[in-house]
Amino acid sequence: MLGRFGRVLSGYTPLVYLAFVMVFVVWLVLYRTKLGLYIRVTGEKPEAAEALGIPTALMQHIASLLCGVLAGLAGAHLSLGYITMFAENMSSGRGFMAVAVLIFSNGDPLKVLLGCRLFGFSDAASLRLQTFGFPSYIVLMVPYLVTLGALFALTYRQRPKVIRETLESLSLLRRT
Repeated sequence: MLGRFGRVLSGYTPLVYLAFVMVFVVWLVLYRTKLGLYIRVTGEKPEAAEALGIPTALMQHIASLLCGVLAGLAGAHLSLGYITMFAENMSSGRGFMAVAVLIFSNGDPLKVLLGCRLFGFSDAASLRLQTFGFPSYIVLMVPYLVTLGALFALTYRQRPKVIRETLESLSLLRRT
C-alpha cells in the first residue's frame, strides 16, 4: 500500500526508529533547555560553571547517566536487533568509528547522525564489495579507511592553526 516508501521504513527493530527520534530529542535537550546548557557549560568549562553556581558534580552525574542509558539502548540493539544473539567481539571495532564520529562532529547530535550514516553506508558498501570477489581482508577495511579518511580530512583543515599555535607556545617558552 505504501509502495517504495513503505519498503524503506519496514523491517527494522523499534530501537532503530527510537534512535532517529532520540537524535532530535537529545538536540532539543542540549540546545533548548536549561539542563542542556548546564551540561554543555560543565563539559566545556567546569571552572566557569562552578563560578556561576552550577553544581558541576551533579551535571556530570546526570550526563553520565544519560550516556549510559543511550549506550545501553545501543548495546541492546546490537545484541538483539542487529545480530539477534550475543557473540564475543560483536562490535568489531565500531566503537572506534563512534569515537571518530564524536571527534569530527564536535558533539552536535545532527552531525553525529550524518557521520553515523556515512560510516553505516561504508559498512554496507563493504558488504556489497564482497559480491564482486574482492578479498575479505580488503573488504573489511573499507569502514575503517573511511573513518581514517574523515579524521585525516578534519585534522588537515586544522593543521595550519595547530602548527601556528605550537610555534607560538614554543616561542613563549623560550622567552621565559
